[in-house]
Amino acid sequence: MATEKGKVCVTGGTGFIGSWLIFRLLHRGYSVITTVRSDPAYQEHQKGSKSSVQISTTQKAEAAIEGCTGVFHVATPVDFEGKEPVEIVTKRSIDGALGILKACLNSKTVKRVVYTSSMSTVQFPSNMEDIDEAVLEFSEKNGLEVVTLIPSFVVGPFICPKFPGSVRTTLALLLDEMTLESMAEFLSAKYPEFHIPSKDYLKEITWYKIPSVTSKKLIDCGFKFEYGVEEMFRDAIQCCKEKDYL
Repeated sequence: MATEKGKVCVTGGTGFIGSWLIFRLLHRGYSVITTVRSDPAYQEHQKGSKSSVQISTTQKAEAAIEGCTGVFHVATPVDFEGKEPVEIVTKRSIDGALGILKACLNSKTVKRVVYTSSMSTVQFPSNMEDIDEAVLEFSEKNGLEVVTLIPSFVVGPFICPKFPGSVRTTLALLLDEMTLESMAEFLSAKYPEFHIPSKDYLKEITWYKIPSVTSKKLIDCGFKFEYGVEEMFRDAIQCCKEKDYL
């Protein structure tokens, strides 16, 4: 996809990653089809994208993907507050991803799919593995080239029309939306392999088994990190100030 300019589809165009993808793709000369949630403000915000379609079925996905040579599947349901059962969120994520992959297969034009979900999609990393395995199994069975990238929280400057949930959660202390105690409890639950003091929570997470997650394959392909933690938070805070969130 990097050397042949053509039409590509980006699902989840209003998100942190999706909006930056569209921005970069347009500047590199690609024609972009994007799918978004029902958001009138988005049409004005993302000028230059060819159209917007809200995908919920394979048939609708096929309409957006028709004629595309590549697809970036970024749209994934994220339940930051953990209100829905993990099984429901996981099933919805798998069904959505497989619907996109089936549409790509039916298009006869899609050469590669980049699947970018998030470790934050579900509360338990093991369920994220279920989603990833379902995507890769479909890919192998049907001969469709799929690349999966599974980031955790994304932090930095943003161009999407709304305050990204990942940035809001990460900067919650600055926004007076989370105390140090609640932040410690949150981090303990999310990253139990680290010793983060909190009242009693650490005593209750012995059952939590976190799978091994590594960037080795990405780095072996030549990927190099350009930004560190300092740049990520500095630019995120500056962006929040410019947009009057801070």
